[in-house]
Amino acid sequence: GSCWFQWHRGLNLAALVSISSGLLLAANLGGRKGLKDFDLSTHDSFGYIVFGLTVLQMVLGFVRPRGEIISASSLQPQEPTPIPKEQHSFSDAEVASQEIYSDEEPNDPSSAAVTSKNHKSSLLRMVWGFLHRWVGLGILALAWYTAHTGIQLYQERYENQALGILFWVLASMMGGTLLMLTVYAKLFQNKK
Repeated sequence: GSCWFQWHRGLNLAALVSISSGLLLAANLGGRKGLKDFDLSTHDSFGYIVFGLTVLQMVLGFVRPRGEIISASSLQPQEPTPIPKEQHSFSDAEVASQEIYSDEEPNDPSSAAVTSKNHKSSLLRMVWGFLHRWVGLGILALAWYTAHTGIQLYQERYENQALGILFWVLASMMGGTLLMLTVYAKLFQNKK
């Protein structure tokens, strides 16, 4: 797959490992205190929600609807022209492949949106893409909030304010990096 997708998948798997580790750590610490002391604080509740949504998001990522391959015939309806056997050459094959992998849009733009070089998206795929993106961003926001509430609990218990400052410095750096990478990707993608 693309470099972007490899990073996307890798970072999401790392997030799942991180969330799972936090959940196991919390369960282990909670087990030591006994169930009578167990309460569903905001941090606990959001942690379970983030874990469940992350697992669901990853499962849905593996079962996403596929885009349809655009064929040369759907791009421009033409009568096939037979090529005499003696005229077959590498350049003919190259021309044929260029027709199949053309960047041209279908003649009827209302039939479907073109989302990438060789794929038309069905309505189901477009809805899935919209939901996948926004649910993912929602999970990210909930995860940051959950981390923030966890740090607040830690600060209350151990009276350590430096951890909260460190959290917001790291969050700002990561957010700024993601913003710069997004802008760079959009600019670079438009120049292709």
